[in-house]
Amino acid sequence: MKNLLTQAKERGITRFSLQSGAIATVMKVEGSAYRRPGAKMLILDNGVCLGTISGGCLEADVAARSLNVRNTGRACYVRYDSRKGFDPISEMGCSGSIGILIEPINSRVLQSLEFIESFDTERGTGVMATVFRTAGEDTIQVGARLMKRRGCDYEDSDLSEEIIDKLQLAFKQVQDGIEPIVKTIFNPETGSEIEVLIEKIESPIALLIIGAGHDSVPLARIACILEWDVSITDHRSHLLQPERFPDIKRLIPESQKSEIQID
Repeated sequence: MKNLLTQAKERGITRFSLQSGAIATVMKVEGSAYRRPGAKMLILDNGVCLGTISGGCLEADVAARSLNVRNTGRACYVRYDSRKGFDPISEMGCSGSIGILIEPINSRVLQSLEFIESFDTERGTGVMATVFRTAGEDTIQVGARLMKRRGCDYEDSDLSEEIIDKLQLAFKQVQDGIEPIVKTIFNPETGSEIEVLIEKIESPIALLIIGAGHDSVPLARIACILEWDVSITDHRSHLLQPERFPDIKRLIPESQKSEIQID
């Protein structure tokens, strides 16, 4: 799915107007669910929602809860559990528990969305860790984040070095794999506990189509539906036309083939 800032931009929604809204993120799933941890939905103050966090059964309730989050400026962690007779999830046939963090959109949240967006242009992978639950006496705030691009130092972190050290193995597992990880960290000195979602952030799959013949038209269309990053090159300029490939941003003639970069 397109990152949320791109979706907002396509609708003419500015970053400034986003700051009066909220964001909901699936943080923890036990059992079956329609979306996995890391799925996000923007809730704007006019009621418009971008993105999904379920098959359609949770969005309305989460949007209603976001009103209080926006008014108070305080994040809220909500757990929906169909195994305890809660209807919205069972209506779509899921049999599990879904934990969702609802946050007001502030500069820190926008920074995390910009970090995700950056992978559209700066290809690569990274990790993002988000604290979504705290218990006991601890100074860590819900919504505290860490962002790191692979091969680089931490770009930004609200977490202490002690917590980062305890998350190192999970960072590597997420970076080398696909699935996000939820990590619980307990501090015996204070009796406090935090839960952290660690998710992999990566660039869309890049597809280079060499040849703009008739068979390339449906291939390009399918790749765009999958929201891959598509480029097409051909020496036949009469085939390499925007009207044949309306959704492709990079139509590369032979004279510019030196600009093609493959990672």
